[in-house]
Amino acid sequence: MGGSPGLSPLRGAMLAALLATGVAPAASGELAELEAKHEAAIEELGQRGAYDALRKDFEALAKSGAGTEEGLGAELWLLRMHWWQRPDGTMESGAATLARRLLDEYPTSASLKRIPEFDYLFDAADFENICGRLTQVTPHTEVKAWCLFSTGKKLVRSAPERAPEFFRILREKYGEVPYRATTFGEIAAAYLDRHDPADLEPGKLAPEIIGVDTSGQPMRLSDYRGKVVVLDFWGDW
Repeated sequence: MGGSPGLSPLRGAMLAALLATGVAPAASGELAELEAKHEAAIEELGQRGAYDALRKDFEALAKSGAGTEEGLGAELWLLRMHWWQRPDGTMESGAATLARRLLDEYPTSASLKRIPEFDYLFDAADFENICGRLTQVTPHTEVKAWCLFSTGKKLVRSAPERAPEFFRILREKYGEVPYRATTFGEIAAAYLDRHDPADLEPGKLAPEIIGVDTSGQPMRLSDYRGKVVVLDFWGDW
């Protein structure tokens, strides 16, 4: 175990043994309650106000639940909330420090896939090192897939010549792993097989888009040719 404050040597040894097998004590539900309070507080206080109001509660749960999935969930909430340290310039260094500690304390947890999900918090070099280490220690296929995907996505901006290597490995080794409503293979293909910018000029025929509609039925953009179509391109950053 790492140096979690308030963790006795005996309890630390017990939790280390549990985590080594991927098993942790059952969650109490306090994390779910705190997350619900956070969502409600956003309505009243806004995103930053809700964070300020509940940060100490999440820190307390991270400490009291050290070594459990409940405690890890609180730590991951705190990791995500490093976004609010961006204005003072400590977001990237703080997020990297916490992520490395979580790798030490919870190496076998499937919940660590949240670290690569939060790629926007990290410096590119730190992020690649953290994901490389996470890929080595995790036994979970989904976590490995997330590491490849998020590292490739990060490199698209910082070192675009290196990004295709990660997407090719992702497609070849983890293509069938689910990614939200699709698979990592489909996402990797989208990054590797990009449209020629010349084909996207105004007046050109729109490239084919294949997917499912809101009822889960297969659809193609070409099915609506001759009709007015509104495409909504969005992100979750």
